[in-house]
Amino acid sequence: MAQSLVLTKARWGHLTTFMAEGLVLVATVLVYKLAAVHLGDQGFETYTIVRRTTSFLQTIAMCGMAVAIVRYVAMAATKERQVGLLRVALKRLSLISLGMMAVAALMPGPLSTAFFGSSDHVSLILPIALLASGLLFHTLAHGYLRGNGMATRSNMLQAVNMAVVPNGAMLWSGGLEHVLWATGILWVCISGMVLLRSILAASSLHDPEDAARMVRFGTLRLPGDVVFASLLSLPVFLVNHVEGISTGASLAFAITLVNVAGAAYSPLSLILLPSVASMLARKQWRSLR
Repeated sequence: MAQSLVLTKARWGHLTTFMAEGLVLVATVLVYKLAAVHLGDQGFETYTIVRRTTSFLQTIAMCGMAVAIVRYVAMAATKERQVGLLRVALKRLSLISLGMMAVAALMPGPLSTAFFGSSDHVSLILPIALLASGLLFHTLAHGYLRGNGMATRSNMLQAVNMAVVPNGAMLWSGGLEHVLWATGILWVCISGMVLLRSILAASSLHDPEDAARMVRFGTLRLPGDVVFASLLSLPVFLVNHVEGISTGASLAFAITLVNVAGAAYSPLSLILLPSVASMLARKQWRSLR
């Protein structure tokens, strides 16, 4: 009995996963409350649309790498191969991020009209692209750490980026644009430091076959990700055009609450994916059962 109560590294990782995800759920609701208090009704509505738009862009721009990086890093035989996969994924997502930023800088008017229903929010388009880029790098760093068996570190990163940063930016806000820029910059910098440290932690071994399999696996997931992101976001954009941003924001916030409720089960997938992938790679059939 006493041995079953020992807090092993794996159990501590599981515990911190549930703690971090619970904190993120609470913080997600809290940041909207703070937005209503600090930004007023109009600011709250705009912030809600911004967050929904950011989620839409990030889900598609990941190109399926959110699951692929966890799976293939967990299956990699050596640390050098893991770092090699990280380099490939980082290069791919960096190019996508630069592309998003360039399009946002060159076409703020059309994008504002597409997302908000009018061209009155052109000043928010570049910060939205930065937020989406920050989420790309966060998801990559979080997935790499989890696939590498560093559950506690990945949970700390999740708690800081997804709970502390948005609420901290809102508490010390100087207006909506300030909140968005501060959040995006912190996401990019914090995640970038984690990625840089991970890359420098060991030498890199680039295996073209492993990299090709990882990219192919992610690309095959992209159509489903596009459909899922569109299902949650396109109705909001359509309502913005037809009824206005006030009604669209109400719909976006309702969708966010549904996501929060569904995310209660996310710790299970975070725990199971790297564990199962590692067992499959090592043909540990008994442990898998």
